[in-house]
Amino acid sequence: MANIKNFSENLERDFERLTATINERRPFEKADVPEKQIVKKSLEVFLPPEMAPAPSSQEETTGSGFLPSYMDGSKNDPGAEEKIRSLIDLALREGLTESWRAARRESPFVVDAFHDALTEKLLPELKKRGVIKD
Repeated sequence: MANIKNFSENLERDFERLTATINERRPFEKADVPEKQIVKKSLEVFLPPEMAPAPSSQEETTGSGFLPSYMDGSKNDPGAEEKIRSLIDLALREGLTESWRAARRESPFVVDAFHDALTEKLLPELKKRGVIKD
């Protein structure tokens, strides 16, 4: 899997756009909205126009680091974990826009889990850059 420390030019450009979106969105959010939710909502700017945001009530991650907890033992979509890992890898290599384009060919379950996993994967870098606080 690609390392988030070695950003591609596309991902760096997408990160700048994500940072701007987070900063624009933050003043309009309620004070008690977690930063993680702001990041998750902000990632939606990278969705292709035909993809509607998939609301998720699941927020916890698994022991594997960034995969949502509802992936544990999931029988919803055979191979979903590998698809999500591939989409994350694509995001880190080619950028967020490319990964969302690829995700639109997947099931709604994979798209939702990818959205959750991508949020988790990007949180440490956003914290490191000072975009969000702990």
